[in-house]
Amino acid sequence: MAIIYDYSELFRLMEQRNYSLRKLSETTGIPLSTLSDKFNNRTEFKGSEMQIIADTIGFKDVKRYFFTQDVPNNERN
Repeated sequence: MAIIYDYSELFRLMEQRNYSLRKLSETTGIPLSTLSDKFNNRTEFKGSEMQIIADTIGFKDVKRYFFTQDVPNNERN
């Protein structure tokens, strides 16, 4: 079973700093369709993509924002 990541904290930070997916795409040069695939767990982020997003939005804790695993509803207590 593939690991599913939860990007909700990253989305909250993006919202606080006025970044939509479109603006993030425009400022990082990562195509919007690529970001969409990655945020929807269809493909994985490359290390270089995580770093450019962190640098653009302005955070250092890459692990916190990119490696939070989503727990399926049937496994939550």
